[in-house]
Amino acid sequence: MAQTALTPQGCIEARRRLGWSQQDLAHRSGISWRTIINFETGRHRPRHHTSIALVRAFRECGLAFKLSYEAPGEPQVADRPGQGWPQSSWNDTI
Repeated sequence: MAQTALTPQGCIEARRRLGWSQQDLAHRSGISWRTIINFETGRHRPRHHTSIALVRAFRECGLAFKLSYEAPGEPQVADRPGQGWPQSSWNDTI
């Protein structure tokens, strides 16, 4: 099963860039507000379909996630693919 690059910190950063609250993300992704809180606070890892819905909500607004070689497991958030990062470094598999 493919993994997404979304981490709790990446989710918080993506929301910050978009000016979204947790409730905004819940509405746009179709995921419950409580699930988003539990993910961002590290209480629970989201199920695969939950991760897909969160990443899609961000991508629909132009954000993408890049796996970082400097800090493995901590993706960087960018407004658009191609901001000086080679396409091969983007995690586009869901």
